[in-house]
Amino acid sequence: MNNKKDNSGFTLLELMIVVTVISVLLGIFVPSYISYVNKAKRTIDADTALKIRDAITRVQAVDNMGTHGGGFKYTVACAWNCDSKMPTEATNFLEAIFLEIGKVPVSKTNKKLFWVVYYNVELGEVQHIYLSDFPGSSKKCEIYPDATQWIQKGGL
Repeated sequence: MNNKKDNSGFTLLELMIVVTVISVLLGIFVPSYISYVNKAKRTIDADTALKIRDAITRVQAVDNMGTHGGGFKYTVACAWNCDSKMPTEATNFLEAIFLEIGKVPVSKTNKKLFWVVYYNVELGEVQHIYLSDFPGSSKKCEIYPDATQWIQKGGL
């Protein structure tokens, strides 16, 4: 009779070491990956702000705020989020912008954040674009012209 044991499997200690090593590696790499994904979303938001600015510039160039702007002679402040179909203030102006972009722009970081755009009619340029928790809030983060804080830290 042969009394030799079959040692072809793993011991409990070896399995525990492997699980511990995998856990440590996941603990290191998962937060870095999440941070990378969030930074990429914030960069997309900054790119969207540039698309909004460019669309406003094109709409302005086409009709000099006559048809779409309703003859505004002051700074236009517009706000919308993912629930907006067509915002109520400056509707013709925003509808032209959304048609130029092809959709209602939505933040990739948080779909409930509002885009707030300040357009100076006298200067004919977008002065600021923010993402805010609600229109008129003091809690906002500038996306245009300087998106550095938003891309690096996430703002709000």
